[in-house]
Parts: sequence; structure tokens; C-alpha cells
Amino acid sequence: MQAYEYERGKAKQNRATVEQWRLLIDPEAALLGAFLRKWRDESKGQSDAFLKGVARNVSDAFDEIIKLENAKVKN
Repeated sequence: MQAYEYERGKAKQNRATVEQWRLLIDPEAALLGAFLRKWRDESKGQSDAFLKGVARNVSDAFDEIIKLENAKVKN
């Protein structure tokens, strides 16, 4: 993901943001990466309950990235 690579190339203060991006795209975690892997591997739709759970988890992860970015001192 381009956003992950961008954050990774920035200063040390981005360590928490980079880690959150890494978790978000990790195919072994319970977030976006795992959802995309499952979708690719199974080649079929998922149940509403599964999709709602993934959507909630991914939304929370993006919210955490936004909080981390907003907490940084802007120059």
C-alpha cells in the first residue's frame, strides 16, 4: 500500500502510524489484509455478519491512524 510505504519513509515519530498501517494490511490479522486474502482465496461473497464485523474493525483501525496523525505536532 502506498500510504504504508509513505509513512514508513518519514521520521521516527511515525513509528506508531506505520505499525497501525502494517496491522491494517497484514493478511494474517483480522483487518483489511485478511479480508482481501479471504475474498481472493474463496472467490465468493461473505455473510452480512462477517462483512459488518470486518467493516467495524477496519473503520476502527482507520480511526486510530487518524487519531495518531492528528496528535502529531504540526510544523
